[in-house]
Amino acid sequence: MVLTWTEIRVSDFASNFDDAFFGTGRFIGDYNGLAIDFRGFSFPVWTGVRPGKADSDIFFAIVGP
Repeated sequence: MVLTWTEIRVSDFASNFDDAFFGTGRFIGDYNGLAIDFRGFSFPVWTGVRPGKADSDIFFAIVGP
């Protein structure tokens, strides 16, 4: 079996983590994770800060095989 890895951008914005957690820049990785099911779908979860916001949110995506 040959395993491969491909990088895929799942967010449509870059985060400024200086603005995370009400402008303190803390707790930016508390909710990051990745699950992959038996079909090859991946379910990334990450913390991000949308441009113009002063607090972080949690985001997720579904990425097909």
